[in-house]
Amino acid sequence: MSVGRVVETLDASRRRTLWGLLVAIVLWQGLDVVAKVLALSGHAGTWRHAAVLVSLPAWLYWCVGMVQQQRWLRQVRADPALREALNDERTRHARRQAWTVGFFAMLAVQTLFLAAGSFWALPGALVAQVTLLVGVAGSTAAFLHFERA
Repeated sequence: MSVGRVVETLDASRRRTLWGLLVAIVLWQGLDVVAKVLALSGHAGTWRHAAVLVSLPAWLYWCVGMVQQQRWLRQVRADPALREALNDERTRHARRQAWTVGFFAMLAVQTLFLAAGSFWALPGALVAQVTLLVGVAGSTAAFLHFERA
């Protein structure tokens, strides 16, 4: 198989894995946040348990996706030509842009929580979890968008 074909295959594999990780972490952590909010609002019944049960397969998929990502990285790092082809200037630029999007998304969420904290008591762990979720999901989605553009 030619190097160009291997690069295309690995690039498609990276995109599929990142999409899967994005969906998995949004479902896993998003449903965990929903379960915590339901518990805080006094709805500790079946909806909370359903949210937790649905989030468990997403967590498992995320774990498997992280293992796939590590295998992908090991394969790419073993070959300098692949490493250079898959980490070109366009990819590095997309990564920097994605980091910026994630950072400012986290700042925006913190600003909203700061304003909401003036009116309601918000649990710090929940605020931190949502902030990290927005940062990770925002930067991953932005990377997928900018890399494709």
